[in-house]
Amino acid sequence: MKPFHVALPAAHWIMRCSLAIILLYMQWPAIKTVNFQQTADVISFAYVVGGILLIGGGFLKNSTLTILSAALIFLITLYFLYLHFPAEIHLGYLIYLWPLSVSLFYLANGNE
Repeated sequence: MKPFHVALPAAHWIMRCSLAIILLYMQWPAIKTVNFQQTADVISFAYVVGGILLIGGGFLKNSTLTILSAALIFLITLYFLYLHFPAEIHLGYLIYLWPLSVSLFYLANGNE
């Protein structure tokens, strides 16, 4: 059976938009009243901005914005995984695998 390549552009946009939505949802309490004097708030703000820039990078021919925003999301996700490393793996920890995997995908592929 052959893959359904026609759906690939829609799949890319769904991944971009869902990543931005989940980042916004996860970080909304922190960015709702962002205080740029607090390092945690700045990191949360950068996390959400990275998701928005990932969507913006999809409109450009050049992959630079997509790759830079994916790298930002990837690195911040690694930081959050390290920061919240639990004694037991639970759903709250595993939810970070979605941003990690999608950002790694766009870091490796760009807009292709």
